Amino acid sequence: MSAPGDSPQIECYNGEIRLFAGSWAPRGWEICDGTQPEPYQIFLAPDLRGRVPIGQGQGPGLSPRNFGDTGGSETVSLTLPQMPNHTHDAFAGGSAAYFSNPNRYMWAAQNSAGIAGPYAWPNSSSTPTLFDPGFLATVGGSGGNTADAHENMMPTMALNYIQAQNGNFPERYDGDVVCKVFGSLDDAYVGEVRLACLPFTPDGWLPCDGRLLPMPASNDDPYVLLFTILGWNFGGSVNDKTFGIPNLGSMAVMGIGQGPGLSNRTLGQTAGDASVTLQTNELPPHSHSYTGYVPPDPGDLLPGPQHGVALAYSPGQRLFSNADPDGSMAPQSIGEMGGGEAHENRQPGLTLAYFICYKGVYPMRSSQEHESEAAAIEAALAAAGLKAG
Repeated sequence: MSAPGDSPQIECYNGEIRLFAGSWAPRGWEICDGTQPEPYQIFLAPDLRGRVPIGQGQGPGLSPRNFGDTGGSETVSLTLPQMPNHTHDAFAGGSAAYFSNPNRYMWAAQNSAGIAGPYAWPNSSSTPTLFDPGFLATVGGSGGNTADAHENMMPTMALNYIQAQNGNFPERYDGDVVCKVFGSLDDAYVGEVRLACLPFTPDGWLPCDGRLLPMPASNDDPYVLLFTILGWNFGGSVNDKTFGIPNLGSMAVMGIGQGPGLSNRTLGQTAGDASVTLQTNELPPHSHSYTGYVPPDPGDLLPGPQHGVALAYSPGQRLFSNADPDGSMAPQSIGEMGGGEAHENRQPGLTLAYFICYKGVYPMRSSQEHESEAAAIEAALAAAGLKAG
């Protein structure tokens, strides 16, 4: 089926999805935004706005993915079960205790009166007792009961996924079909981006490496058609007399637009991080229980802190209160845990090569139905402030 007024199209399959570095869809193609097709269209375009396509099936050591599945999240707020199991060392000073108020001080050794404690070696005969939950301060989050969200996207760039609506109906592979890698340049649009397992750059294509190209001086310039598609969306400027092509090195590609529940993505926009270092406010708000011991024999009490001992007390000692806390002990009282290192933030991937076409068929917009290719190019150059010639 064809739409009225269609012009000859490049060779393609109905339902085929390609990458295009322009902000619009060529005639006979639809942007993959999940919208309902027109009566003459055959396939409903999938919604790839703000999403990265992945292969169906199950890769080694990975979860199975079925056709049409969606998943993932732009950001993640960790919950307590997702935190690594960890403890904190408690520190104490070795000098004698001289202060009755713990505010900004540390646990200390016996006081000047020579009273033993409050430390002992914990053992199976000791009676453990939990301190009040408010004994240790809560850390994590920036208010409320949840952690602040952290970045969960690998490095990505927004391009235009388009789906063919007026191509050939695909036949199933029967073992006799030989597929050419890129076909002829009559089968590619200028500005189209393709992925290939090639160690070289095919004729008529450029690697998507972010290079700057000279702005065209005439219609005979080899990059004039590409410039009318890309403009300065990928770098360069009028002052520098250059324009850029997409840099997809180490990048995944997501669709332009705003998918349901996702952020809006514009052409050429980049997002995401290869690794993420969590900040304190991105931890789930949490505290730790603190345990004291009643030793079986008051003689087991030690006068000062040592590595491996715990807070302890005998029934005759009065070291504790049920009043609300009115200050914090010194930060050194509880040890740090964790190294502050970044963690991997990229989804499973396989490195191949992206190429962009500059010698193919010039894509015409639906609004240019009665225009010639030359007129369309002239209009695009005029919009960029350049004269055709």
